[in-house]
Amino acid sequence: GIYAKRKLTERAGLSIGLNFSSYSTQQLTGAYVDNVSSLTTSYYRSGSSANFINKYYYLQLPISFHWQLNKSKKLSVVFQNGLSVGLLAGSDALVYSPSFNGFYKDRKSFNKLQLSYQTGLYTKLFNQSQKPVTVGFLFNYHLSRLQKVDSYGGNHLSSFGIQLGWLLKK
Repeated sequence: GIYAKRKLTERAGLSIGLNFSSYSTQQLTGAYVDNVSSLTTSYYRSGSSANFINKYYYLQLPISFHWQLNKSKKLSVVFQNGLSVGLLAGSDALVYSPSFNGFYKDRKSFNKLQLSYQTGLYTKLFNQSQKPVTVGFLFNYHLSRLQKVDSYGGNHLSSFGIQLGWLLKK
């Protein structure tokens, strides 16, 4: 992604950005049933003999506040906290149907718009140089349900990862 950050005070700032995010989840399924010859769609039976990887792609607009927790200018520790609005750009994920006890693909069953909470800690390296680098940890939790129909008591995406950044202009 790409971000623009504005200093509010000596130790606080606000950023806005544009991200492309990819999420994946594992889904245990049964055998694949190819229904090309009938009017119903192909599907996976319920079971645990196969492993399907669900993929979700989002275009996100995050807005975050940044607070420097310490006073060090050489190795600052920054707490990041914010919200992100995301648009589902694509998915090949499976949806469970209790009526026929199986999994199938249905792009219409997913909420296209997602609101996410993001928080993390990072530090700036090479802070005295013209091109400092940031490195830290980021947690992301989708507040909105993934599917329009609540099928497993929630269906919220979340992720935990490493965040790297490089300042283009100081």
